[in-house]
Amino acid sequence: TYELIKDYVALDDRILDVCCGSGWHLEQFQKQGFTNLAGIDIDPVQIDYAKKKRPSIDFTNGMFGKPEFDITCDCMVWFDSISRISYHLRLFEGINRCARKFVVINSQEASNDLYRDPHYNLAKKGFMLLEKRTVTEENKNLGPQDDFKPFGTLHTNRKVLDLQEDTTHRLFRSVYLFMRV
Repeated sequence: TYELIKDYVALDDRILDVCCGSGWHLEQFQKQGFTNLAGIDIDPVQIDYAKKKRPSIDFTNGMFGKPEFDITCDCMVWFDSISRISYHLRLFEGINRCARKFVVINSQEASNDLYRDPHYNLAKKGFMLLEKRTVTEENKNLGPQDDFKPFGTLHTNRKVLDLQEDTTHRLFRSVYLFMRV
């Protein structure tokens, strides 16, 4: 995700990790030099741990989508978590209220993610897809700067799932970068 946003998000821009858990992803941004970091998660145990382990990051225990838990940010990131927010909480309205510039969705593609089309719903709120990169079986073991390929390049333009009789295998994961226009 850092490779995707490094040319767009300033080191002092506010980054919000929704469903941040223990804050591990935010710590990785901090290691890259980002200084204005926040996370929100509904699990008080995770948030208590995060506050103790990463005291320089601003953590909030709460449910994203409810206006009383709005946290304004320049860049909102979702790590395999956007499908966890219930539609009755008006997910995309919450994103619209909180994200000023960018939304990053890091998603392991699965059939249950497809009912929620972020492209369409974010476009209705004034966000356009700026870039999509994928990690596939062919490039998952490359270095951190080379593992994400732009969508449409070799080995990235194909079906999401390999459906077998007794198992389902995900063929790639995606990272989307949306920008407010």
